[in-house]
Order: sequence, then structure tokens, then C-alpha cells
Amino acid sequence: MIGCWSGKELPVALRAAITAQWPDEAEQGRLYCDEPGGHDGPHRACVVDLDAAPAARARALWAQWSSDAALRTVVLVVLDDCASLSPSRMDACARYRHHDGPHTWEQWEERGVGAR
Repeated sequence: MIGCWSGKELPVALRAAITAQWPDEAEQGRLYCDEPGGHDGPHRACVVDLDAAPAARARALWAQWSSDAALRTVVLVVLDDCASLSPSRMDACARYRHHDGPHTWEQWEERGVGAR
């Protein structure tokens, strides 16, 4: 499966805010869409995994932007994690709940790669 290759610079102000809130997270400058190629809707890239935060469910902070050149502003959204596990239960999907396309563990299984 080929992924979407849309890229976007994370604005300096957002990068600074993320680093201030989560200092252990590596700074990201350039974002690349985590969606499958040809997807509908906005582009999204996972920025911070919020699993360590006290919460009733697993979530992540995602950067989101539009393909429309006039609407290329990056916004941050918190999305619930996809709960899908591979049949072997060795891999979990790394996308958000109700995402387009296959689960990320399916990509690894297609390549014959087991749990990473």
C-alpha cells in the first residue's frame, strides 16, 4: 500500500507549544500525512502519543491540514486511537479511530514483517 506523501511544516509556535507541554517528545519540523494514498478528507500526522496521560482511553495529538492551498493552516486535534489489533495480537493500529483505509498492522503483515 502506498501512503499519502503530502507534507507540511509544523509552524514554529505550535512546535514550541508542543515541546513546552511534552518536553520528552522529539521536536518535529516537517510533517508527512499518515493517511493511505488517495484518501478523502484532511491530511493528518501523529505528533504526540498521549497514552502516558491519565485518561480513560488511548489518544494521540494529531496535526491536521487541508489539501486546499488556501486552507493549509495546521491545527492540532486530539483523536482516540484505533483499537484494532492484528490477528496475532502482536501489533496494534497506529492510526486514529474511524480512519480511512487499512489498519497499519495490515501494512506490516502484507510485507511479511511481524511485530516491530
